[in-house]
Amino acid sequence: MEKPEEPAEARWGKTQTSAFISTSLGFLMWGFVTTMGVASLSWFKGEMPAFMIPIYPIIGPLMLLIGNQVMGRAADLIGRKKIYLVTMLLYSIGLLGMAAANNLYEFAIAYAVAEFGVGGEEPASLAALTELMPASSRGKALVLSSNFDNVGAALASGIILLSGLYSLSFEQARIILGASGIAAIIVTTIIRLSMPESIKWLIATGKLSNDRLGSPHINGKSINEDNITKSPLWLRLFTLAAIGVSQIVTYGLIAFYLAYYYYTSITTISAIIMMANLGAAAAGLIGFIVDKIGRREFMLVSYLGGTLTIIPILFLYKSLGTDPLLFYLFLFINMMFSEFGWAVRTMLEPELFKTTERATFIGLVRVIAWSAYISMIYFSSFLSEYSYLLLNLGFYIIGTIGSITWLVAGIETRGVSLEKLEKYL
Repeated sequence: MEKPEEPAEARWGKTQTSAFISTSLGFLMWGFVTTMGVASLSWFKGEMPAFMIPIYPIIGPLMLLIGNQVMGRAADLIGRKKIYLVTMLLYSIGLLGMAAANNLYEFAIAYAVAEFGVGGEEPASLAALTELMPASSRGKALVLSSNFDNVGAALASGIILLSGLYSLSFEQARIILGASGIAAIIVTTIIRLSMPESIKWLIATGKLSNDRLGSPHINGKSINEDNITKSPLWLRLFTLAAIGVSQIVTYGLIAFYLAYYYYTSITTISAIIMMANLGAAAAGLIGFIVDKIGRREFMLVSYLGGTLTIIPILFLYKSLGTDPLLFYLFLFINMMFSEFGWAVRTMLEPELFKTTERATFIGLVRVIAWSAYISMIYFSSFLSEYSYLLLNLGFYIIGTIGSITWLVAGIETRGVSLEKLEKYL
């Protein structure tokens, strides 16, 4: 009897490479959009009406939150590829608008459109990568691809820093950033038009018969069925919400808003953002070996490490104006652990939900996390710098509690096929 053809997602081939590059460039654009949005808080500070000062910082995260939920649900209903194309169009328009805006209000509208686009793309990207990649490389693809958000933020903040050092105008800096982003989007467009839809999504939604593929090929190691029980939805949501709230709040407040709230020099602001995101980008290289590490243990190390390394920052922030070396060193290290936290939740979010609901629940988990972040952006703006840093310590502890919970009661997903995982969800 003829052996059934092995499906494309059982190995890393041309399809997987295209999906990885496409998703990585999308995350790169997220880094550009977010950094430009935060930088605009300083660029437009002189013309910002008093009523907008506490409101403006939440525009980006709020639109990202809405994009997560709306487009995440749409990705489960109409497919990953179609949402890819829609979201790319949105942040292309938004990025062009941010580069060409003549005033604060035009910039804010364009920024909102761009954040909706990059936020909406995230659930579809994570779902598509999870479904297209072989189980043995799934973690690597998810972590390395999402790390391009940090690369984009570090690159954009570096451009802004250089523009300050060379006395370029606000308009010139935005044009450089916008042109760089559009160049990446052109490449992304070419790749995405040739990408296939997720076979797993087509089968799960009844749009493609499993019979057309022959006997199903289930790639990945087995779960020890004698030592495992089903992970209820509440446990998965609690764990993912705890680590998601912890990571998004601490990363955003430390890597971006710490600089804006407590410093006025565009050089200092850009340096803090760049150093934080360089640390995160460097840590993202763990993606090359992440499939050799247990997800549960890695989660605990990530959040406990973040908790311990933010403590020295509580005592070093006052030295930033005189002797900043140690501050930047611990900022770099702390953001490395933050990225480890990002990595493990980026892997677990799509792994812990079924194919027909994957993007929807990724969006829901991120809505919870981004809602907390938006609240903290507003609340923390009234705090002293010490209290601000202490607040971040508290959120790291929340992530550590979630990590301990999953270590004790959760399942190990590393290297396990989606078909096998779904039996325990």
